[in-house]
Parts: sequence; structure tokens; C-alpha cells
Amino acid sequence: MSVRRNRRFVTNVKTVMKPVLLVLALAALSIGCGADEGAANVSEPDSSPAEATPAPTSGSGTIAEQEPIMPPETIADVLGAAAAHRVFDDNSFGGQDVFDRVNVVDSFATPDSSGFLTPVPDSPLLDNERAAIEAALEPVAVTWVPSLQAVIGDGELPDYEEVGAVLTLSRPEIDDGIAEVTSNLWCGSTCGIGGTHVLEQGAEDVWSVTGTTGQQWIS
Repeated sequence: MSVRRNRRFVTNVKTVMKPVLLVLALAALSIGCGADEGAANVSEPDSSPAEATPAPTSGSGTIAEQEPIMPPETIADVLGAAAAHRVFDDNSFGGQDVFDRVNVVDSFATPDSSGFLTPVPDSPLLDNERAAIEAALEPVAVTWVPSLQAVIGDGELPDYEEVGAVLTLSRPEIDDGIAEVTSNLWCGSTCGIGGTHVLEQGAEDVWSVTGTTGQQWIS
């Protein structure tokens, strides 16, 4: 009887322990899965540096690639020097002082490779630029006009003594003390001259013509 009871006791213990072990195993498995899920849900800190737009530097980049801002008085001085040289020195009369009045086109024109200018009506000269040209051309009287055609009309070409000469200028190109300005001067009937002058900034910031560049024309 003792042996049978022992066997039944062992059997009963095994029978009772099986569900207990099963519950414990499931609980352990649940804890393990929960831990894995928690670890998976924790986001890793981003170790990569935040992307930022690099600031432009003075040596290279956006600021260096921009065209330098030219002081307004510099542009005006260059225009005055170029206008005076074309009217008084490099005209089709060999530099003779022949004009008592000059019509100046009140907007910049665009030059082509031959030195001829095409007016750009939406690019007007500023007040300080006009004042510099008037001062440079004294004592010649200056009249501001919208175009060459407005002076010479569509009929028979007049003489400069009747209506005055007509001066047209391009916007200056200035870089490190060197400037280029294209000018056309109509001087009556079929008379005209044009091309691009090179100017340099000398002592006391005075600009003067030192030569020409590109095609020059005269008729």
C-alpha cells in the first residue's frame, strides 16, 4: 500500500504541476515578448548632425558670386567722362568743338558687337547721372530726349545745326578701376560715330578715357 500511495502521490504532483508550469512558461514568454516590444518601440537617438544651410562666406559662395554694388556717384562720374570724350574729343569732326547743343537719350541702350546701340526704354538714367552728364558737357546745352528718332523725325534728315547732335549711351561696365561705355553720336544727316571707350580711375577718383575696345564705326 505504501508504494502505491507514493506512486499516486507522485502522479498527483505531476498532474498538479503541469498546469502550474504551463502558466509560468506562458507568463515568462509574455514578459519576454513585452520586453522585446518595448525595446523595439524605443527610438534610437539620431546621432547624425542636423542638416543646416551653410552660411555664405566672403571668400566663396553666394555673397562672393553676387555682382559688386557700385556706388551711384561712380556710375555718374563714368557716364560724364564718357559723354564729354565722345562729344568734344572722339567725334566725327576730328575733335573740333562744333556743337553748341546736344540731345542726350534719356535711357540706356544695349550695344552689339559692332558698337551700335539699341535703345532700352525701360532703363532710364537716374537724376544724378543726368546731372553728371550735363556738368561734363558744359557749356554745351543739353536736352533730354526719348530717342534719336524723336529728334531727326521720319522725313529728310536734318543737319546738326538745325536740331543739335544726338548722344546715346550704354550702361557702364565697371570692374576694379576700369570701365567700358559704348556711345553713339549722331552729328547730322548721315554723319555718325560710335564704339566702346575704356576709362580708368586716376588720382582723386577722376575718370578719363584711355582707349577703345571692340569695333568702332564712323560715317
